[in-house]
Amino acid sequence: MSKPKILIVEDSSIVAMSIQQRLEKFDYTVPAIVATGEGALEKAPEINPDVILMDIKLKGDIDGIETARRIRKRIDIPIVYLTAYSGEEVLQRAKLTMPYGYLIKPFTDRDLHIVIEMALYRHNSEKDRSKLQEQLIQSEKMASLGRFMAALTHELNTPIGIGVTAASTFERLTKKTVSSFEDNSLTKSALEKYFSNIKETSSILLQNLNHASDLIRSFKTVSVDQANVEKRKFKVKTYLEDILLTLKPKLKKTAHHVEINCSEQIDFEGYAGAFSQVITNLLMNSLIHGYERSDKGNIRIDVSVSENKLIMKYSDNGKGIPAENLKLIFEPFFTTKKEKGGTGLGLNVVYNIIHETFKGEILCESTVGEGTTFIITIPLEI
Repeated sequence: MSKPKILIVEDSSIVAMSIQQRLEKFDYTVPAIVATGEGALEKAPEINPDVILMDIKLKGDIDGIETARRIRKRIDIPIVYLTAYSGEEVLQRAKLTMPYGYLIKPFTDRDLHIVIEMALYRHNSEKDRSKLQEQLIQSEKMASLGRFMAALTHELNTPIGIGVTAASTFERLTKKTVSSFEDNSLTKSALEKYFSNIKETSSILLQNLNHASDLIRSFKTVSVDQANVEKRKFKVKTYLEDILLTLKPKLKKTAHHVEINCSEQIDFEGYAGAFSQVITNLLMNSLIHGYERSDKGNIRIDVSVSENKLIMKYSDNGKGIPAENLKLIFEPFFTTKKEKGGTGLGLNVVYNIIHETFKGEILCESTVGEGTTFIITIPLEI
């Protein structure tokens, strides 16, 4: 197993050499020592250390805190601060960079060893947890796709079944009429009755085939988008209607009404599959958490454009969210429905898509007994 690499960022060469010698006693390796923030920004991506020991007070244009902030934006490396400062203002600035620990000068060998080991352990634990979360989210998406396909099969049964019955009736009536025509027994009244029956049967057949066609088109559009990681341009209102059509098997079991308020002219160029996942998860969150089985709910999706941003307001008039839970709803694995198989990943997936995929923002407002509103803001140019 390779030795953990520690990058030292310290503007005092004497202090830096002392720290290096102490680290090597604990079987760490020091691939580089740099004296400035600029040097750290160059070296950190190059050597990819396991931990960075960062002096807060550095010579040069940027101090250790600003250096840490810039490094953390580019690469995920644990940072431990070295400092003789104990002022509250400095510590508050440092906290914003999410450090993995502090070493207040002068510090003992034991202090150095403990803080490095804790940083390594915490970082590895977070990576494992992140990997597990990604696996669970992927499993949730695959399960969602499985339910999606099962819903399509179930929903297609009705129009196709009616269509087959209508086609069979069409064939039977036509055979009977042709037979009567061939043996010269076809009467005018029988022919008129045949035309009347065929007109009705054809209408039923066409109506149900069109319905099946619409279902397949909508399901195909949304399911392909879920598997596709490329951006495409789409009409927001039309796509929202397609998403609702795919959710019809779920919605028709309820008495809820879903209303879309969106101009036909609003276009969005982005990841359609991710957009579909957001709407689906919000709707399922309302169905599962917002209402009891017998409720007749109203769900609204209002979409507008302002200052080159897509503004989407999703609201339901359900139970609402207690204040103590409101700050936790986007956390992974937080759910109040564990007994019903809830994973607590639905809104976490929504949060990650909005922030990471769309570079947007999502806010939640809720009052118990009055409903819940999610306000989503997405740049039109991603």
